[in-house]
Amino acid sequence: MKSKTLEDYLSEKIVTEEGCWNLTANLNHNGYTKVQINKKQLLLHRLIMGEVPAGMDVDHVCHNEAASNGTCKGGLTCKHRRCFNPEHLRFATRSENVVSGSVGYWSRVTCNNGHPRTQENTIKSGAGGPTCKPCHRYQSMLAKRIWRKRKKDLA
Repeated sequence: MKSKTLEDYLSEKIVTEEGCWNLTANLNHNGYTKVQINKKQLLLHRLIMGEVPAGMDVDHVCHNEAASNGTCKGGLTCKHRRCFNPEHLRFATRSENVVSGSVGYWSRVTCNNGHPRTQENTIKSGAGGPTCKPCHRYQSMLAKRIWRKRKKDLA
């Protein structure tokens, strides 16, 4: 069986409504599109961009826009991670990549669960970023319940 080439993968691409290029399968554990060329596993968005300069990342501009308008929450299930359209990619430093991907998240008016994001409703998380106070209370309550049940089961 002949090994696939970059052109073979490009001919299989599916173009989404947003203009993202995706393959139907071939996702790695982080949600990025991977391919095998000459027996080497490669991330397609990095392969498309060619040689990545030292100290730079490949930033998905399509995600940055979707995060800004609130249509993408990001994380491992982000559908933009699989995009390999060169028009949706750019080189950015690690800090630029992280900030551009999270700016939309932090500028939203509600949290993921719909609580209003106000000064009174926001606390500083253990990592130093803003966290929704009602969501934090709920998660703490669940964690305490689990801890108490585990403690009771061990006794």
